[in-house]
Amino acid sequence: MEYTKNLRIFVVRYLAATHHAPFRIKLIDTRFDKSIILHRDYSKDTILEQGIEWLTNAGINVIGKGHLNSKEDVIISDNFDLSLSDIAVCNYCKNASKETGFCENCGIGTYD
Repeated sequence: MEYTKNLRIFVVRYLAATHHAPFRIKLIDTRFDKSIILHRDYSKDTILEQGIEWLTNAGINVIGKGHLNSKEDVIISDNFDLSLSDIAVCNYCKNASKETGFCENCGIGTYD
């Protein structure tokens, strides 16, 4: 029998705007059952592109992507070390980093 490589799935979900919040995306770590909600970055063409960049900035190696349905995409990784709860996230713009201190993305927030 051939060796089948273990892979990790992240789901990127579209969250519609409400009366209190604009259009957002939810990044779900299916391995650790954790998620984070991010403000939509309109400089990115798709929510999938934004999710890939966020995970890459956080130190998670992305090796593939896919489309589930009209509101969800998947990102595939071979990294099993980091949980979303282990990643430092800016309390203002939700930028991911392996650093601590002031956010290099917005310059306003700090990493929790």
